[in-house]
Amino acid sequence: MDFNEANEILQNFSGEKLSSTISRIENELMETDVYNIYNKYNINDDLVKVAIKVKELSSKINIILHSVAILKCLPLILKQDEVIENISLGAGNTGKEFDLETNRRVAEFKFIFWRGGSESIRQNSIFKDFFGLAEDESNKEKYLYVLSTDHVVKFLESNRSMNSILSRNVGLKSKFETIYGDKIMYIREYYEIKKNIVKIKDVSKIVFDEPLRLR
Repeated sequence: MDFNEANEILQNFSGEKLSSTISRIENELMETDVYNIYNKYNINDDLVKVAIKVKELSSKINIILHSVAILKCLPLILKQDEVIENISLGAGNTGKEFDLETNRRVAEFKFIFWRGGSESIRQNSIFKDFFGLAEDESNKEKYLYVLSTDHVVKFLESNRSMNSILSRNVGLKSKFETIYGDKIMYIREYYEIKKNIVKIKDVSKIVFDEPLRLR
């Protein structure tokens, strides 16, 4: 089964709006035989198999996106005499200190799609990378590459408390408190003293608009 066939099977079940379809099925199950529902909404073994396969693949999407987006950025951010010394293409904890280390820079990539509302988990992730770069003791340039500098800077300039940001990461909290104790209460205070150390760059145009540089 190819992608188009799988997509058609899912679409036939979902209809124009999945939540509406589910609601209709729930109501109809109280009025008709379950087998009538199977026929009306194209519920069969193929639908189950496709749903399971898509779920398996979706767990890998973050890794795929992180990897290919970094690879797409590299030709456009690296200077001609810059040499890659270490790189981590996999998303999440890979055991390497930074996503990218060259003879001239260290860098982290955060391909976050900001949705509005409560963004605390995404903000915590941004702070972890910003902190790692800001506290790096090498003389290399520090870069944080993101999809929206507006959202990132707005968070870093906010009054969100450090206790809130660090509460779910014991290791990071310990590192932060070892260096700063209780002197810094809000993220804006930390950003104010570190904002000139880490360059925050928007790579959304590279990721979404720039064609791949193929030779």
